[in-house]
Amino acid sequence: MPGRSHEAQTVNREILAGTAEMRRRQVQQALGLQARALKRLYAMSDAEVAQLSPYELCLMMKTGADLEKGARAIDPEEIGFQPGLAPPVFNIQVIRVPPDMIGVQLEDGRYGYIDPKCVDDFRRDHPTALVII
Repeated sequence: MPGRSHEAQTVNREILAGTAEMRRRQVQQALGLQARALKRLYAMSDAEVAQLSPYELCLMMKTGADLEKGARAIDPEEIGFQPGLAPPVFNIQVIRVPPDMIGVQLEDGRYGYIDPKCVDDFRRDHPTALVII
């Protein structure tokens, strides 16, 4: 029944397009809420801010952040991950690099610093390394 297969593909494309549009709209709304909250906070005098409860301040920021996070969430299956496989895990490390050096991280996770004059040689010797300029 090729007709039903084509119809299902069409419906799936429409659903994905609608989902993408919904996410774009929700991201914009979340960013707008955060921007308005920050604008209001920045416009408030110290006395006005002092009158807000910590809960009110946190709620304003958390609401905007939660909306943005939800709108930016990606279902692993949507981007090609097979069901049952765990999505990748990303580790973020903050590396303090001396001002006269450049931070580098090798594929095995080791990191360090190099002289800026050595960047080209380092990249040639370690093509998969991360160079933090």
